[in-house]
Amino acid sequence: MRTGLTKTRWNKWLIFLVAIPALAGCQYTGADHPVARKASWLSYLSADDIRAGCRAGAPERWRLVYNAVYQEQVRAYEIEAGAPDGGARLTAKVNTTANLANVDIDPAHPDPFSPWRDKVARTDLRAQDLAAFRTALKDSGVFGPAAVGLELDSDGFYWIVAGCSEGRMVFTGYEWPSPAFLGLRFDKPLFAWDFTGVAVNPPRKTSKFELYGKTQPSPGEDRAFRVRIGEGGLWSLGSRF
Repeated sequence: MRTGLTKTRWNKWLIFLVAIPALAGCQYTGADHPVARKASWLSYLSADDIRAGCRAGAPERWRLVYNAVYQEQVRAYEIEAGAPDGGARLTAKVNTTANLANVDIDPAHPDPFSPWRDKVARTDLRAQDLAAFRTALKDSGVFGPAAVGLELDSDGFYWIVAGCSEGRMVFTGYEWPSPAFLGLRFDKPLFAWDFTGVAVNPPRKTSKFELYGKTQPSPGEDRAFRVRIGEGGLWSLGSRF
């Protein structure tokens, strides 16, 4: 870890980080800074930005988020069609448990947020890749009725899928373990196109004791939050951001 920030400056950064919960509930606008992501996470999951631009003639866009215990690993896949050859650009982002050993305190370009930044990789999909992916989405039930009422816990494993396809907004979710989750077909191609180098955190049974070291963590220790799939997006059920 490089040094260079004074203790006073570092303390200011810590105070700023502690203040992040006050920003929760902000609208997602595309910013990838860790603070902006934290503050607008529910809006990002709900794909408010995609929904706002989804209309007849709008380009095809997909956002697929794999929550593998929120504080352990979250993988997000953004697909934007419209390439001249009929293909698309895929952006994979992986966020894992912050490693404070990675704090970059270079006095010339200090980045105290480096442990919280996503690992990002981009790749171009061919037209046939995109067509096969659409088939995988269809076979997974993405274009069917939305899973309205499904509640998802951040301490568990789930997928949220949002997209604008042919001018129509698509939004649904899949929770593990469930037949719908086990029948997914789009996860394998996404993981195959993911060149972040970060291994996938596979689904497993978890407990409060495993995650927090006690069976009944206090509200300040328990960082879990729940969301519910609604008719027009995502509803928060007691976020602890």
